[in-house]
Order: sequence, then C-alpha cells, then structure tokens
Amino acid sequence: MSCAPWRGGGAGQEYFTAYLVEKALSIDNVFVFALLFQAFAVPAAYQHRVLFAGILGALALRAGFIAAGATVNLWRPGTVPHSRRDISGVTVTGKEEAAAADVACVGEGETLREAGHRMRELGVTALSVRCENGEDQGTITQDMVLRSIAAGRDPKTVTVGQVILGPRGSGRAAGAAQPSRIRRPAAV
Repeated sequence: MSCAPWRGGGAGQEYFTAYLVEKALSIDNVFVFALLFQAFAVPAAYQHRVLFAGILGALALRAGFIAAGATVNLWRPGTVPHSRRDISGVTVTGKEEAAAADVACVGEGETLREAGHRMRELGVTALSVRCENGEDQGTITQDMVLRSIAAGRDPKTVTVGQVILGPRGSGRAAGAAQPSRIRRPAAV
C-alpha cells in the first residue's frame, strides 16, 4: 500500500482491491487463452506466435477505434473534446486568439436572405454582425434566420440588424435567440 501514507488507508485499500481484481482478470484471460488453444488445436510451438499476433491485433484495433472516434468528434459541429471549439471547427483558446482570427461577418443592414447565403457559402451556422463603424453588434445564427422567416417576416426585406437588435429603443430582439443560446462568431 504505497499510497496509504499520503492519501490514507481508504485509498490504499482501494488500490489493493483494484490490484487483486486486475490479477483475477489476467488469470481469467490465461484460462480463456488455454481453452481457445485447446479448442482450435494450436500446437505448442505456435501458441506464442498466435498470442503475440492477437495482442498486436488488439492494439491495432484499439488505435483504429480511438482515431475514428477522434475524427468523428473533429467533424461533428458543437463537440468540444479538449478545447473550446467554435462552430466552424477552429480551436480557440483565448479572447486574444478569437479577436485575431478572421471572423465571418455580415453587416447589420444586409437582409436575412443575404446572411443565409453567406452562411451557406462559408459553411458556418452563425455570423458576427457588424455595424457601419465596424463595431460588433452580436451574432446571428441559422436558427434566428429560420425563426424570423417562420414568424412571417420577409427575408428579402428584413435586415439582420432588425432581427438581432429588434425595433430601436425597445431593448428586445425580435426573433432572436435567448442570450444563453447565442453562439460565438464563426472564425473562417
């Protein structure tokens, strides 16, 4: 119980229990190998080679499944395996890097139709909204565009600014997402 002096008796007991379980499982594996060698009539001269090939195969399959899982997580939007990832798939570790990244933007005077076309061209689900002086006004998402259209608003005439800012002075965005659901701008 090497960890008992530092973490207490409970941790030492857990370590020893885990050690015994692993030993029991390894002995169980040896028993299964012996049964398989007997069932398939593997000669004693080839048992080491077959066992070695089986271990290499298991390692290769494990590496393949890990790589496949990592690839799925990289290409599936919204997943965050070990870093903050924006919706375009670019890893961002801090505000400085986010500000330095090229951000997909749309002007607040552009129509919902133009914003939708820009999202489709860039392959993103959100755009940063900038006003005429270049100041960031927020983010418009595909959901916000679709909700506005579903509410009966004409995408050819309604501007992005009207959707994210709402009627001037009302303080409420018309058709905008809840503040907790607004996503960061998409970096390109």
